[in-house]
Amino acid sequence: TGPGAVFLLSRFVPEPGALPSGPAVLTAAGQVVGCRVAPGAPPPSADFFRDPGGHAPDLPRHEVPGTVLERVWDLVTANADRIARDLAGADHAALPPDVHHLGDGPVSVGEGVQIA
Repeated sequence: TGPGAVFLLSRFVPEPGALPSGPAVLTAAGQVVGCRVAPGAPPPSADFFRDPGGHAPDLPRHEVPGTVLERVWDLVTANADRIARDLAGADHAALPPDVHHLGDGPVSVGEGVQIA
């Protein structure tokens, strides 16, 4: 995406490739979820990490698609959709020899299966 450093709210799950290339305050649905600083620039203040919305740096705002997890159960309820989106964007030509991709139907796995 670009040089510099990106600081994200630990509960924010951005969509792949959604971050801007230059310095910006990152928002999702209007909520401050992080910032990108220029190479060599100092990180945001400690207050920013405690209260991002109240102490955002003076940078342009950039809306990024993604999800803010409000409760730990959001990980569970959104998991099936997240896996489906991740697999839809995967490079199926690069699959190992013992892995198969058939169609675009729902993902189903058996006991002991690991998705990496």
